[in-house]
Amino acid sequence: MTEKAMKEVSDPIITKIQFTEKDLQSLAENLSQGKEYILEYPTVYIIYSKNEESYQVYVGETNNINQRTREHFKELYKYGKNSEMIVIGHEHFNKSLTLDIENKMMLYMTGVDAVKNITNRRDNPQYKYFPSSEMEAIFSKTWRELKKSEEKLFPIEKIIQDNALFKASPFHKLTHDQLQAKNQILMRVQEVVQENGETHQLILVEGEAGSGKTVLLSSLFYALSGQDDGFKNASSYMVVNHEEQVKVYKSIAQKLSIERKNEERVMRSTRFINKISKDNPADITLVDEAHLLLTRKNQSYFGESQITDIVDRSKVTIAVLDRHQILKTDQYIEDSKFEELEDEAKKRGNLIELKEQLRMNANQDTVKWVKELVYGKRVRNLPKMMVNMT
Repeated sequence: MTEKAMKEVSDPIITKIQFTEKDLQSLAENLSQGKEYILEYPTVYIIYSKNEESYQVYVGETNNINQRTREHFKELYKYGKNSEMIVIGHEHFNKSLTLDIENKMMLYMTGVDAVKNITNRRDNPQYKYFPSSEMEAIFSKTWRELKKSEEKLFPIEKIIQDNALFKASPFHKLTHDQLQAKNQILMRVQEVVQENGETHQLILVEGEAGSGKTVLLSSLFYALSGQDDGFKNASSYMVVNHEEQVKVYKSIAQKLSIERKNEERVMRSTRFINKISKDNPADITLVDEAHLLLTRKNQSYFGESQITDIVDRSKVTIAVLDRHQILKTDQYIEDSKFEELEDEAKKRGNLIELKEQLRMNANQDTVKWVKELVYGKRVRNLPKMMVNMT
């Protein structure tokens, strides 16, 4: 977000009070400016409590701050004693803009190390509306202002954006390509889990590095773990074979109360296979980096193919992989096994490809030239734009 864009939008109206009925009743009296934007416009609000060095946070939005927060008093036990509330208003706030700000607040809170629990987990990103072009600038201005009074809860944006939990958060706004894939997958899972369709189905999501596979998978895990009303009673698991990613998904699941004590939802592939039986399969299993699954026996795994064993233990399996990362060893998934999985998914209409490139800020000709160089080992003439840059 450029400083010029920040200057072009007006400042947010921010007020902070103790989260008590008495302070809420006197909210209007404490407002020296922007009273109508807090009391009569849609607002975003944050209720938080601090326990030693960690925070429990609720992020919400409302058309009526007085009425909505009084509803929270009925569940005061959730927030703890000495909770505080921040109310954010702006002259351009409408329903869509406040929903977007709320969603981005939850995205950022996922990446704040000091936040241990987010009690509101609604995922409702908005797309085209007026004035969507101002959202990023208004959010950054708001965040910088909040940082002045509570730096541990609102650290520098760059610190959050570099956090692994932020990068894998389910609150990222999906691209059209990702959203289309997500809706297609949810419909197929619904057919299997809710409508008693054919079980042990494999949905294969293919995409190269930078196509948004991790964000899509995280968004699906979030929706299929009870956030979407249709899957509240479904048993959902995330299987990851990369130790660091296991830690990331576990942290997100715990922060969003998807995984609680004695209710493991994120695990390595071998543990999942040993824990879940074929006779009592999981409803939904999501597999990240499926190209890292074992296809031969070793000291910790005695089967023949982990992906097959996972599919046998799930009503529906959603596996994400990048065929360009398949390793040429006996340990990991081979080209022939990948083709077998791809053919099976294709036959059932369960093969989904993510084609957008999100990491490269370049036109299509440049992206195509890079892909041919990396994957095809062919050096073509430089695209016109690249020639002009040199």
